[in-house]
Amino acid sequence: MATHAGSERSEAQVQAQVGAGPHGPASHGSHHGNSVAAWTMVIIVALGSLVGAVGICIPSITVIVVGAVIVVIGLIAGKLLSLAGYGTVKPADEEASHGVG
Repeated sequence: MATHAGSERSEAQVQAQVGAGPHGPASHGSHHGNSVAAWTMVIIVALGSLVGAVGICIPSITVIVVGAVIVVIGLIAGKLLSLAGYGTVKPADEEASHGVG
């Protein structure tokens, strides 16, 4: 790579200027829901949906209701885990934790 004197910049400086990380554009504070709370909720809700779908295939109101209850449990579990600190940090929360604002 040909460089000119004084024009060398590290990859980190370029990424900071462009706003891109090693895996694509930087989105300040965005974790796309990658947290214990989010994954727990998704897994439980998916399981509840699967149970509900089985209940529809074998016409059984009981199995459908059990699936719906599992979905509600998943939503509650996700919210409780998020409140317990296992969720992602919101930009407003991140600023408050750094003493800004």
